[in-house]
Amino acid sequence: MGGSKEVGLASRKHQCLTCNKAFSSNSHLRRHEVSHSRNQINQCKFCNRGFLRFDALRRHSRTCSQRGNNNPLPASKPGRKPRACDLCRLKKAQCDGGDPCERCSSGQFRCHRSYADANTREPQPGIENPSGSINGRETASQHIPVSFLLNYTDPTLELLVEVFSNQVSDDEAIAEQPQSSSFAEVPSEYIFDNDTPGLFSSLFSDFFMDQNIEFEDTGEMTTLATPVPALQSQVDDIIAHLVVQFRSDPDDYSVLGSEFPVALARAVFTAEKLADYGEAYFKYFHPHFSFIHRPTFDIQSVSSPLLLAITLNGSINIAKDGALSARPFFSLGEAYIFSELGTLSADKEHRSEYSLQVIQAALVTLALQTSSNDEVVRRRIRVNRLPELVASMRSLGFIGSEHSKSHALETWDQFIIKEMSIRTVTAVFFFDCMNTVLFNSPALMTINEMTGDLPCPNNLFAAPTSNEFTHLANELNRSNPSVLKLKSWITMALQDSWPVSEDSLFDSIEPQHLMIYIFALHSIIYNARSGLLVPTLYEVLTRALRRWREAWDIVTKRHGIDQSFPRGFMVNSPELWWLAQKVLDLAKCGDSQSRYMQGIATDSLEDLHRFIQLYGTRKA
Repeated sequence: MGGSKEVGLASRKHQCLTCNKAFSSNSHLRRHEVSHSRNQINQCKFCNRGFLRFDALRRHSRTCSQRGNNNPLPASKPGRKPRACDLCRLKKAQCDGGDPCERCSSGQFRCHRSYADANTREPQPGIENPSGSINGRETASQHIPVSFLLNYTDPTLELLVEVFSNQVSDDEAIAEQPQSSSFAEVPSEYIFDNDTPGLFSSLFSDFFMDQNIEFEDTGEMTTLATPVPALQSQVDDIIAHLVVQFRSDPDDYSVLGSEFPVALARAVFTAEKLADYGEAYFKYFHPHFSFIHRPTFDIQSVSSPLLLAITLNGSINIAKDGALSARPFFSLGEAYIFSELGTLSADKEHRSEYSLQVIQAALVTLALQTSSNDEVVRRRIRVNRLPELVASMRSLGFIGSEHSKSHALETWDQFIIKEMSIRTVTAVFFFDCMNTVLFNSPALMTINEMTGDLPCPNNLFAAPTSNEFTHLANELNRSNPSVLKLKSWITMALQDSWPVSEDSLFDSIEPQHLMIYIFALHSIIYNARSGLLVPTLYEVLTRALRRWREAWDIVTKRHGIDQSFPRGFMVNSPELWWLAQKVLDLAKCGDSQSRYMQGIATDSLEDLHRFIQLYGTRKA
């Protein structure tokens, strides 16, 4: 009798409130409750018949008389489904699942669930993949989605970093994780996650990333982790420069108040915090943006502009209230660094170590400021700062930097300076091409002037000692030729002959180099469009794109592309190839349904996003 009573009590714990029917488990109850819904949300796309449950719809799709030769619906992806909003997922914070959730409501943030949009988006934009065909006319059934470009250009996202948080797998993105007590609420203009490279990954990570290297905290940063009294002079120097810059035009920095906030500056820029923020820079940003030589970096002797840029950049990865206080100084720091760059350019201080550090500071600042999805800031970077940076690199003689014919002929110190110059110039060129692709902004750097080397393998650049560098350089010289320079590769891709039979041509090329090549082809196509030369150059450019695709297939087969590669433009380079070919085809036939095809410069991603929405669902 007692046992029956217990069973009855257990059953009533899972009782339907609508019909009072009892069930043995909560999952049975939930499935039953769906049957009381009047909304038949699952509809057969073949016969329009409605079903309350998706599994019933899937079973029906196998035998539907209207299905014809179409495939039945696939099974749902197993595992627990995410319920957290994008912002909580990005922060890895607990989300109550509301719409809007409590966290977004209290912080007055926009509560958005882009993964829910992705689940209902039909059809999925994609491109047909040529199956090993050189001419690209033979297509296979394999379908490559252009979801990366579609998500990256989504103008409804307040933060570009949401693109990368949304690419995390469902298992990784479950938001029912304990919230870190040290996490402080961040203004919506700047939200970063320590485990998500975010926008920086999209901009620069790919062409400095080697799949054989794991970037970990190896304890090499003793110069940063232990502040010394000598660092205080660096602090005083930075604050003094910021005061001078503020007084030059206080109205431009009204966010700081009518007077320079000395107390706030003293609280933000301390020896301890400079060391902490510098460490954060090298831990979170440097692995994806490695043009500073970490083994020889000395925080006590580095120039003030570069130290300031590293400090501000590193502060966004520190989840403390003190780090948030650094953000009002972002624009002021930007102005000081570019003012220093302008002074160097006027004095024509040719390729000194200090001038290289100022250029690096400008590039770090440019990446930092672009992380804000603010069109005013973006316009300032595109129209003013990037042209200043490119002009300065030209006048100071950095464009065209190259190594000796053999790395073994260079001393370690000579190699470091040259390789940092090469990587910095490459990063600026890449950013310039990105502006052309994303915003229809005319390119500032030309292919013709890119006569310098491309970045060497990361393990050679990261060699911690002179002896290890010498050992790696000797091995590299024996095993691989130098990477084909950008100008040389583009010239070869555009000419009539194509040495596809020479496997040695691809021995030294890696996927990140091919990403640079496809962005360079985008720059050429833009110039052809704006100069009304597409009818004349169409066959040449189409052939160059086919050759790029062939090279991509060969190189990626050799190196492999898998989940170990960072998410970003490199892994998704075939989408850039599709975009280039589609733009070229439309320019030839004069199709201008999309505003993006008008080639008008903008500071919004909306034009490109609508272009991909319009043409990404169509077969070429």
